[in-house]
Amino acid sequence: MAKLFVVKPVLGNKKKAFLEANGFTKQAGQWVKQGSEQELKEFWDEVDVYKTPQARFKQVKYEVGGMYKTKTQGKYVHNDMDLDFYLMVDKQEEVALAA
Repeated sequence: MAKLFVVKPVLGNKKKAFLEANGFTKQAGQWVKQGSEQELKEFWDEVDVYKTPQARFKQVKYEVGGMYKTKTQGKYVHNDMDLDFYLMVDKQEEVALAA
């Protein structure tokens, strides 16, 4: 049995809805999904950094010496939900099954 944890605190209804729709539950203040190690790795691959990065740009206006200038700032977002995960695998069960 393995567990996939969300590292960052989940803020906002969009992220909560995404996690609930994908089988995560909140346990002791953390969002957790349980399943087989392979299943959780496949889910992680779908939503994490292996996706093609998306560019997000915004225009920032600022004043320099009485003149206004516009600057474009951008960042690449690998994960639509901007969530980080870590996987914990319970090795004790695997050892018991092998014995």
